Formats: sequence, structure tokens, C-alpha cells
Amino acid sequence: MNLSIDQLQALVWAVQAGSFSQAAKQAGRSQSVISTHIANLEADLGVQVFDRSTRIPTLTPEGEKIYQEAEFILQRRQHLIQMVHSFEKQHESRVVLAIDEIFPESLVAILLREFSLHFPHTEVEIYFPLMDDVEDLVEQGIVDIGVSWRQSPSRDSLRFTPIGSVPLVLVCGLEHPLRGVSPITVDELRKHRQILISGRNHSLSRKTLKLSLESWYVESHWVSMQMVMNHIGWAFVSKYAYDNFIHKDQLALLEVLDTQLRDIDQSVRIDVITSQSKHIGPALHWLIQRFQHSVLS
Repeated sequence: MNLSIDQLQALVWAVQAGSFSQAAKQAGRSQSVISTHIANLEADLGVQVFDRSTRIPTLTPEGEKIYQEAEFILQRRQHLIQMVHSFEKQHESRVVLAIDEIFPESLVAILLREFSLHFPHTEVEIYFPLMDDVEDLVEQGIVDIGVSWRQSPSRDSLRFTPIGSVPLVLVCGLEHPLRGVSPITVDELRKHRQILISGRNHSLSRKTLKLSLESWYVESHWVSMQMVMNHIGWAFVSKYAYDNFIHKDQLALLEVLDTQLRDIDQSVRIDVITSQSKHIGPALHWLIQRFQHSVLS
């Protein structure tokens, strides 16, 4: 048995065009070439692919199955060709990302959709750690790109590319004592338990957001809002997470008047983070550029 790509292609063209003559016209071939390839295919397989007893040849039951396999083989052949072309362009075969949950997931999905079209043969793995855990993963070489809050001071081993900022809001439960307090001050917040969104070593959240004398730590904006909703404490959360929280009607936004709070409440700076020693190939460069053009406030 000696099958060729030309035979399989002629079969697929004929089925998709509806006739041998139309297939030849669309493919820029002569009808005799299409007919010969299909006749040779039938001879090599020992199976009649088309029923020619009607005016327009139609697939036999066996031919229908052969056509489906031929279409699949041609699709995989094209995939192989495109994959080899991506190798020639030195596209990375795999990239690993660590994206802080504070970055809007809707923007992540849009960006990755575009990435899949530009680099269809690059495998992607995504982690969702928090804060300085992102920097740890980049520094350790576990991930290629991180997207997270900027720490202060920055680590010398890492490269930081600013991409914008994310607003924070201050929330408590509907029956929390803070809801009836006006104005909200740092001193008043310190009296009540704080739910801190935090990485595993807590260092960044302790430096920037910890106000209360009593704090609980959680690795999720979404879980923190569930805890706030159940009056366990109050929290600063990403406005993007708050806006998309299904139970946000069970949360109260607290107005910030204390000048000590306003700097915290406005926003946090977000960077794309890469290792200084990391080679930036085409796929990673595209991601960095695209993160820079993401729509952050």
C-alpha cells in the first residue's frame, strides 16, 4: 500500500467542492489529475471510495470514513508545517507565567486569546500566586514572566516593566460596626480585625497594607470578600475583584477621608517582572509588550 499526500488532498478537495470538475477548478488542477489521484487511491487501498453510478460521484460508506481520516491527516500535516515554521522563527516552545490575582482576569483571558493566535505552537502554563511570591518564582527561574505589585526596594536580580496600576477599595460587611462609623480613620480601623490578601511570606502586605492590630491572612481576593461578607473583618480588595464579586450587594464600601488612608486606597502599581539573566525570545517579548498595553487605570 502506497498512499500519497496528493491522493488524500485530491479526495478532500473533491468532497468539499462537490465534484471532480469543481475540485479541479478550485485547486488550479486539471480534472484528469484529480480523477487519477482518486483512482490511484482506490487502487492502493483496494476500496471503492466513490460511487460513480450516479451523475455526481458520491462517497461510499467506506469512502466516508476514509475521507474523515484523510481530512484529519491533512490537518495534522499542516499543523506540523506551522510548528516547524515557528521553530525556524525561534519561538519559545513553552512559557510559564505567574500572574498576581490583583490583575484583572478578564484582561488575562483577552491577552492569552491573542497570544494563542500569534504563537499557536507555544505551550503556556499559568500560576496565580500573590505579591512577593510572584517575584520569588521569577527569581528562582520557575516562571518566565511575573505580573505583580512592585515591591520596595526592588530586587537587583529582576527587571521591572511598569504596566499601570490597579485601584483598591475598602470594604466591610453590611452589619459590621465600621459601617456606621464616619469618618473612617486609621485609628478606627485598628480596632477591628483586618483580612489581608497576602503572599505566603506576608512581607509585602505587612509593609504596605497592614493597619489593624489583629489580622488574618488569605491568598485570595475572592475568599477575603467572602470572609468580609460574613463579618470576620474588613479588607482592602482590588476594585476589579469587587466589581465582579457575585455577592457585592452584601458588602459595604467605606469612604476614606483620613489622609493617612488615601495613599493606600488610591491604587497599587503593577509591573511585568523578568529575570535580568533571562533571554527574552519573541513570545516573551510579545507578552511583555502586550501587558504594557493592557487597559489599567
